[in-house]
Amino acid sequence: MGIESAGRLFHPQPLSQQHLGIWVIIGSTICASVLVALQTYVVRKTGSTAIAADRAHYVTDIAVNVAVLAALVLDGLFGWTRSDAAGALGISCYMLWNARGMVLSALIQLLDQELDMRDRRRIRAAALGCEGVRGVHDIRTRNGGDRVFVELHVEVDGQLTVDVGHEIGDAAEAAVRKLFPAAEVSAHLEPAGIDDERLDNLVK
Repeated sequence: MGIESAGRLFHPQPLSQQHLGIWVIIGSTICASVLVALQTYVVRKTGSTAIAADRAHYVTDIAVNVAVLAALVLDGLFGWTRSDAAGALGISCYMLWNARGMVLSALIQLLDQELDMRDRRRIRAAALGCEGVRGVHDIRTRNGGDRVFVELHVEVDGQLTVDVGHEIGDAAEAAVRKLFPAAEVSAHLEPAGIDDERLDNLVK
């Protein structure tokens, strides 16, 4: 499309059936926009890369429709025959940029990359906000596509019973899952103040 549009910039061709084309484009853009809105909601809930890629496809369709609509209007009102080629060239560049973003996102998930520091701080704050939690350390995360895996060590009063400690651990896991509904969370309980080797001190 990029090569074809570049050629038409130098050899413009007149457009036909502008009015029919405008109404068809408006209708298809509305339908695609509704679908993108639904897919955006699903991606936020599930983190699915496949749905995100399909969403990117329809977003590109919307961008193409807008470019075509602009070209039809500009050609019909002002006789600017190069508008169609200019719009197509812009869409080609957008598609390349969008594809780059999708590839990078897929690579991050394939490599099981850790969550960023902002998300790790949110996890720590959520666990610390639970009653009975004295401290949190050794937070380990990985992004597995539509699922996030979180492991953390939760410090509690060493004099508590096993039942009470278990309830605190469950509460910490639930607090983290509120941040990432599709997450698998595992909390390891430790007595507060214990002097042991921590991964936080070994891995920076």
